[in-house]
Order: sequence, then structure tokens, then C-alpha cells
Amino acid sequence: MNNSPLISVLMLTYKRPVLLRRAIKRVLGQTYPHFILHIYDDASGDETSKVVDEFAQKDSRIIYHCNEKNLGAVLNCAQAMEQISTPFFTFCADDDVLLPQHIEFAMEEFNKHPQAAIVCNQTICMDEQRRILHINHMDSKAGLYDSAEGVRFLLKDPGILAGVVARKEILESGITLDKDTGMLWDWDFCFQALAKFPSVVTKKQGSIFVTHSSSFFVALLDNYEWPGWLKMYRKIVAHPNLDEATKGEVELHLKKRLRSLMVKQGKEAILNKNFPLADLSAQPLRDFFGSPRHYLKIKILALLCKLFPPYRWLLIFVRKIRSKKKVFKGSIRYQKYQGYEKYLDI
Repeated sequence: MNNSPLISVLMLTYKRPVLLRRAIKRVLGQTYPHFILHIYDDASGDETSKVVDEFAQKDSRIIYHCNEKNLGAVLNCAQAMEQISTPFFTFCADDDVLLPQHIEFAMEEFNKHPQAAIVCNQTICMDEQRRILHINHMDSKAGLYDSAEGVRFLLKDPGILAGVVARKEILESGITLDKDTGMLWDWDFCFQALAKFPSVVTKKQGSIFVTHSSSFFVALLDNYEWPGWLKMYRKIVAHPNLDEATKGEVELHLKKRLRSLMVKQGKEAILNKNFPLADLSAQPLRDFFGSPRHYLKIKILALLCKLFPPYRWLLIFVRKIRSKKKVFKGSIRYQKYQGYEKYLDI
């Protein structure tokens, strides 16, 4: 392999010029300099273009694309992936951060394992207060994974895309972003790729994923996405590269993941007083997952909150307490990772 192959960094942005400035700085600070930063502006119509131009005048590795009209996050990402022309690519959302050695770590692993099509560095998940909530695959082994191992790895911790560097060979094999899977397009893409190609998992920190109230994932929880999730599920459990034992394991664990996500959507809808969405979220719990307990829980919670509004306030209070407990536990478990918050400075 060429010792210094080019890599495309795909940065999707929409009306976040301040955070975009930080994201660009962190990409330009990569220790591996052989990259092209493609910024895809989804018709922001604000200061975004000026922010990009400020950096582009000083660094020719930046290429700016601005959509004539707003496509939405999924379609904007789809067009970005269709235009990849370099041997490798990675992602960086405008509100996330690539740590300095993210690309360097990945390219080292590709040199060690030329058969691998994907390298997964660790992603540190932080909230808006810069508190660590989660760190990906802390309990997984580092090294080369075959297809079955890669799929099992993803089942344990599906939120790996922010830490992924991949070969263009994946796209050339016919694996693309499936627009119909909605907000879970990244799960679907990673599952399809890992089921077909060997991968490498590292214990090296590559990125910071920032969760907040205006993030893409949180926003899409306000939409009924079950048909797309079901399509993803059926594609994965029927993947021809998986043996029967792996398919059975995937079916079991993926169902649990999706059921949990559906319950979460139902609860969030109730807390936001979006009772029609809560009702829609409850239906698959009964009809597909065969879980009358979860179905009834959502229906009863919705009814109680409708008839007695203070009960909804109590649920919101309980959620805040649980969130604080999670942050406290994280501060203990992830103590040695404290210090990475400096990379979130604007």
C-alpha cells in the first residue's frame, strides 16, 4: 500500500458556524496530513460559507460544497459518499471532533492489516457540559476481526461511525447509504460493511462525539422511523455472508436493541407531549416484538400523562436524576480519560 494515500474527510454541516469552526480546526490539526476535507453545507444560509472561506484561503485541502436547497442530513450524507474519489474516507460531523491522531492511528492499522477494509478507533461520547457519558468498545479486544466477529462487535456497541476510517473498496462493492433506513443509516452501513469485510478494532482514541438537544439523532427521535428500522433489521438478519449461528445471534441482539430504541422513542414522545407518536411507537412493540408488557407500559404512561399532567413532570424529574447518576458513574469509570474536554474548546 502507498505509504501516504489520500483520505477524504466528509464533514456535513447545517447552521452551526461556531461549532463548524472548531471541527475544521481539529481536522486541520491531524498528524496525518494527506487528506482532503470536503465540507457539505446543507443550504445553511448563514455565516457558514464565511467560516469555511476563512480556512480555505489558507489551506488548499478544503473543498466546500453548498447545496442549492436543504436536503436533510441523510441525503446530504448520501451525496457526500457518492462523490468520494480517494482510497480512504472518514466522517466528522460539524458538532463532533477528530482527535489529533485519528487518521494516523487508522493508517498504521491498514498498513499492518492490508486485508482490513475498516478501522474502528475509540469514540469518546460527551455531553454539552463536557462530561464523559460513554467510551466505545472499552471491553472489546483490539485487533483484526473477521466478518462474524465484526458483526458481533457492532451488536455490542453500534455507535462506532464517528471513529471509523474505511476503504473506498466498500463503496465499490455495492454497499451504499440506504436512505430508507433513516436515522439508523450508519448502523445499517456499518453492519453491511462489517458483514462483508474484515475490520480492525483499536483501543486508541480517535474522536469525540458530542450529544446535545439539537443533535441529528435527538431530532429524528421526533419522527416515526420504524419502517426504515425494520428494513435495516431484515437486511442484516438475511445477509448472505453470515452463517446460521451468527444470524441467530444477530437476530436476538438486534431485536433487543431496536425494541429498546422504540421504547425510548415512545417515552420521549410522552415527555414531549407528542402522544400520537407515542401511540405509533407502541404498535411495533406489540405487533413485531411480541412484547405486550412494553406496549402497555407506553400506552398507560401516555394515558396517565394526559389525564394527570403533573405525572409527566414527575417522569421528567426522574429522568434528570437518572442522567445525573449516569454522569457520576461515568466520572468514576472514565477518570483516566479526563483531559480530552480541551479539544472541545472553540
